Amino acid sequence: MRRVFADDAFTPLCEAEEGRAFRDVVTDAAATPWLMVDPSGALASLDVGALGAPGRAEGRFTALRFAGQRADEVTGLCYQRARWYAPELGTFTTPDPLGPDASAFEVAFVPNVTAWIDPLGLVILLMSDDSLCTTFAQQRAAQTGQQIVHHSQLGPVPNALAGESHLDIVGHGMPGYLLYKDGHERWASTPWLNGQQLGQAIRNAGFTGSTVHMTVCHGGTDPPGYPGGSIANHVAHPTGATTVACVGDNMRTHPTLPGVSIACENGRMVPFQPTPPPRP
Repeated sequence: MRRVFADDAFTPLCEAEEGRAFRDVVTDAAATPWLMVDPSGALASLDVGALGAPGRAEGRFTALRFAGQRADEVTGLCYQRARWYAPELGTFTTPDPLGPDASAFEVAFVPNVTAWIDPLGLVILLMSDDSLCTTFAQQRAAQTGQQIVHHSQLGPVPNALAGESHLDIVGHGMPGYLLYKDGHERWASTPWLNGQQLGQAIRNAGFTGSTVHMTVCHGGTDPPGYPGGSIANHVAHPTGATTVACVGDNMRTHPTLPGVSIACENGRMVPFQPTPPPRP
């Protein structure tokens, strides 16, 4: 089997079985194939359900399914790198091999199969200008096709985050506060924004999406004497979005996966629901 993919490495362009000519592959915005066309114009198609289960089929179709998946006819499962996905259930069959530090949801698939792949539904909010944060944001954008929104756009650019379904926040933090480092690697003398200010700025920028992921050290850690006062809790409340953040320790870049962040040894990634934080 020979396959050609787009520059993003997950969108198939054409495919050829042994001894056969290449067929063009037509995908949706999430890189899921739905139509194939051979050189004579003959068509093959497959309807895929919301969770990836195959529906109406016509002709000989590719084994590719959601981005990164290959269907197995014997088991009915889809192979996705280090584990198997069950399209009838909409979950993986085993926990994330990187453990709970890599994902707060051990066997769950992405919450939205379009928004979590579609470049138009993803955005990175860069909250610090040092090389560590900017390089991480650029690496992630290269992997996912996400747009990078600089923190300076939150005020002057109306609706800078409007229409986005998922938000990745990249920056530095301490319990309850964002920290800022400039392009010359100099720290600001005082904490930059607290969680309330960040949450309101995101809301004012028009964000009404359902999920936020924070690559911010201690983004989910409560300040001493202020239970529920973490940055993540204050972002979740005004935006109404489930906000996943690191509790208990710092974060680091995954050693082999560019654009992926995980908690350090003594930390864990925790989802915060949009409930009102307590008063200090």
